[in-house]
Amino acid sequence: MQPERDEEDRRLLANIGRGDAGALEALMRRYWEPLTALAARISGALDAEDVVLDAFVRVWRRGASWGPVTSVRSLLYCITRNRALNQRRTDIRTADHLERLEHPTETHFTPDDDLAAADLQQAFEAALDRLSPRRREVYILVRSEGLDYREAAEVLGLSPQTAANHLTAALRELRHALADRLGGGHSNPNHPTHEKVRPIPPTSQA
Repeated sequence: MQPERDEEDRRLLANIGRGDAGALEALMRRYWEPLTALAARISGALDAEDVVLDAFVRVWRRGASWGPVTSVRSLLYCITRNRALNQRRTDIRTADHLERLEHPTETHFTPDDDLAAADLQQAFEAALDRLSPRRREVYILVRSEGLDYREAAEVLGLSPQTAANHLTAALRELRHALADRLGGGHSNPNHPTHEKVRPIPPTSQA
């Protein structure tokens, strides 16, 4: 039964990538209750439905960029778990944020700062588009969706070693592409290309 269910999930995800809202609704009906239960255990019952809705919104917005996913169930559980963890951290920090709002620190941005930031973002998106499809998929799952490389490997049907190699290579290519804008190759710790990944010898990359 599970292989048939996995195949149906992949069909729904592919249709979501083509803009089929009905496919999204079908996927939501299939996983809403278990994902809500997961989110409630992590972030609390009051936030659970918002967390799960946010997870499905992310699935919809990514659309076709997911590429070939082996386990849609694993993808949904990973995204929901990470969104719930983020929500819990946000709740914990709420009191501190409110206190800081009472004593704001003024930060002044010039038009040149805004232009530089926009230029960097445009360059980053162009560099991301130039990655191979598999490297881009691994990067998006790890950096945008909060999965670790083992979880990304499960979602994409790769070995953990291969997923780690794709991530390492993607980060290397992005840093090289943005070296001029990041100050001669010194990575900015707040930029999406900054990642502490232990070098791993290349293996076959599926």
